[in-house]
Amino acid sequence: MMDRRRKKPLLGEAERLAADLGRFRTPRTGEAVDPSRVAELIRYLSMVQDVQQLATYLELMPTSYLAKMSQSALPQLKEIARLVRPMIGRIRNVDELLFVLGWAHRLMLTTERIGR
Repeated sequence: MMDRRRKKPLLGEAERLAADLGRFRTPRTGEAVDPSRVAELIRYLSMVQDVQQLATYLELMPTSYLAKMSQSALPQLKEIARLVRPMIGRIRNVDELLFVLGWAHRLMLTTERIGR
């Protein structure tokens, strides 16, 4: 169970992450970051339960099959890695990082729906 005092700063992290990812525009296509790319990080971290393995995963993402799927994938994955990597230094607890990524994902989905 997460301490209530930690939730407010973690929600702030999630809001910043969602806002930064929402402002990013993919070169040539102008697309925002696809929320499903953040969902992939959540699935991976839920599976491995290790923040350091997530850091390694972020390093390898630009060379992955996912990065080669479309024109927009590589720049979006690089932007996600650029923004999440520093968070790993500040948030070492898997549950707290899942909390931040989960809320960022929800906020991105909500923003995407409102923007349509």
